[in-house]
Amino acid sequence: MSNSRKQTSKSEDNCAACNKTTGDENWLSCEICEKWFHAKCMNIKDEAYKVLQQLDSCHWYCRSCNAGVGKLLPTLVSLADKIGVLEEKNHQS
Repeated sequence: MSNSRKQTSKSEDNCAACNKTTGDENWLSCEICEKWFHAKCMNIKDEAYKVLQQLDSCHWYCRSCNAGVGKLLPTLVSLADKIGVLEEKNHQS
């Protein structure tokens, strides 16, 4: 599933926040850890959940992974800058 979200859980899915499975709950899957969460457990209102379902290019991360991504992004930007400098030097030689 490209947007890593689904409407209802399968019977083997438990919410990583509350460890419960219920039938008609709204669910979100973290794109990094791939754990499933009830939208309610993540304090995502029904209206916001509906918007997330309509966005094809929306990425959702749980709180724990989101904190890790925030720390990783500056490192990735710095690495990309260094690669750009090396590629430019390589083209000049």
